[in-house]
Amino acid sequence: MLKDGPRSRAFVRVSIVLLRAVAPLSAAYCIARLAGWRPPLLSGVLYAVDAYAGTEAAFCFVCRVRRWWLNRPAPQHPLKFSPEERKELFARTWKGTPNPRGYLSLWFKGVPIEDLCREDIKDWISWRMWNEIERSGLNEDELEDYLVHAEKVLNWKFPDGRSTHTSMAVTFEPLPIIHRPLLWYCFIGGADLEMCAFMRYFGFNFHSGGFSRLLTSLPIRPWAILTLQRSPSPQIPYWCLPHTSPDHIPILFIHGVGVGLHFYLNFFKDFLSELRPLGIGMIALEILPISSRITGPFLQEAQTAQEIQKILNQHGWTRCVVMSHSYGSVVAAHMLHDPSTSHMIGPMVFVDPVAFSFHPPEVAWNFLRRRPTTASEIQLHYFASTDPDVAYTLTRRFIWSENTLWREDVEHRAIAQDGSGKRCTITLAGKDIITDTNTLGCYLTRSEVEGESWYEQEDALDDDWKHSKWAGKGPLEVIWFPDLNHAEVFDDAKDRRLLLQVLEVYSSDGVGALHEIDT
Repeated sequence: MLKDGPRSRAFVRVSIVLLRAVAPLSAAYCIARLAGWRPPLLSGVLYAVDAYAGTEAAFCFVCRVRRWWLNRPAPQHPLKFSPEERKELFARTWKGTPNPRGYLSLWFKGVPIEDLCREDIKDWISWRMWNEIERSGLNEDELEDYLVHAEKVLNWKFPDGRSTHTSMAVTFEPLPIIHRPLLWYCFIGGADLEMCAFMRYFGFNFHSGGFSRLLTSLPIRPWAILTLQRSPSPQIPYWCLPHTSPDHIPILFIHGVGVGLHFYLNFFKDFLSELRPLGIGMIALEILPISSRITGPFLQEAQTAQEIQKILNQHGWTRCVVMSHSYGSVVAAHMLHDPSTSHMIGPMVFVDPVAFSFHPPEVAWNFLRRRPTTASEIQLHYFASTDPDVAYTLTRRFIWSENTLWREDVEHRAIAQDGSGKRCTITLAGKDIITDTNTLGCYLTRSEVEGESWYEQEDALDDDWKHSKWAGKGPLEVIWFPDLNHAEVFDDAKDRRLLLQVLEVYSSDGVGALHEIDT
């Protein structure tokens, strides 16, 4: 992330203006040429400019059509919970917040709860609990029970009727898409080529999704044709560093939103020098819909887990350390929720996770709604939030209850196994612009008080956890980086070394559990 300051803000704003100017300037140039204007250029240069401007203009038109297609209503995906499961989930979301009034207010885009009416809350509940914006066919008595529950938590009685305010329902809202010129995808292709060269040099083998996937992704990846190794999952290509150690288990790495694996090259380089001599292998998945490219839609929860299971089975991996960054925690959640892959997960490392923060509104607000002001917020807004495929993935393909992780999901699995090979470490950045890490850290480390919800505790936001040192022995440990922004833990060699230390301990820790199961 860019450090904030006048120069950084000017740099990122100018870069965005130049990129956004490519399409309209190309269209204007083509119109002028059709009208008979001839610029004072040599014939060869003129033909090249004509070809480029025409290509950019045509590409813009195609993207406009695709934008219409992406903005279609979300596919029907009703949440198939029983009334008892819905009731438990609804209560759980309130128990997981220290500030219920602020929680509900931000879901309604900052509107004070005093300005909301009963029908507004019911509309919000119908989206949250049923993934529906039309309430016809829903159980009104059940809706009323949830409304009464909310009023009890908030200590506030909502008036009858409906106000003019609406909540965020990201699954059904218009996509916040900003067009990218073909030039931008050429830059992405260049970064992708550099990543490929480095990964091959590092000793990773590329497993492509096959020729059919090559034609449905832009920029085109020519090395996908040249490689002889194929991924058993056409939707998920990956890079594999063979695992050879009998004393450790391998690493499964899942990246976040950005430009794919290119951002993590320094981390992979450090991995080779620190952990590769121990024989520890790695599979680094490529999640193309969140990698600044034009491609197919992201898989749903069950499909994701099944495809990853195929990949792990192909290499004979029965257990691995799962390390995820940012939105990669969603894929890790899919694996953890699915019985076909949950037993293959050993220790887990979450770096800047977002999956623990989907029931509060901060991630949705910061990623999709906030007006950016700092350099890093402007960078996030243009280069991630408004990317067509990223926006589609985070709205139309997003089901919050399927993608959410709860503290108990990772903590109880370690306690149930006496901590053997099931530990979890979560790293949080103090200046994270996506997640409210202060609240998240408190949620992950707070002591439960029997019969008392989090929002009822006087010391709901205790800071003691920020000063604890990582020991590698607890079922759930949190590492706090007070001066870092989202993803900056990968920028500094010292911070990367700490991540590698966690991986080394967990890689050997998982073998003990594996031997216990085998015997």
